[in-house]
Amino acid sequence: MPAVRTLAPVAVAGLAVVPFLPVLRNAFFADDFFHFFTFAQHGFLTGVLRPWGGHLQVVPLGVHYAWFQLFGAEPPPYFGLMLALHGVNVALLFGTLVESGSREYVFAGYLLGAVLMAVASVVGGIWG
Repeated sequence: MPAVRTLAPVAVAGLAVVPFLPVLRNAFFADDFFHFFTFAQHGFLTGVLRPWGGHLQVVPLGVHYAWFQLFGAEPPPYFGLMLALHGVNVALLFGTLVESGSREYVFAGYLLGAVLMAVASVVGGIWG
């Protein structure tokens, strides 16, 4: 069983990523273009420190700025990184839950729950 517990987070992450592979064909929308324009015209500080929707979003816009510097305005790398991050998050959550419970039926329940959460169609809608 130790090998299964080691490989299970990887398998669950794979299951979490597969349903969302079509997100790699998505395009940017609405506020993405506003942020690109702000980054290109005004730079990092204005782009990251300008309130958006009444809120300062320093970390998300900082990541957006870094990805803009790396990839420009090409959607596939952005969505590919979001998809990879989703897989990593699912694997980490699943691994944590598995380590917190030791019985086999608990393990099976966590596996089922993680897979259902990971492939929920509502998650893909958030990505664009």
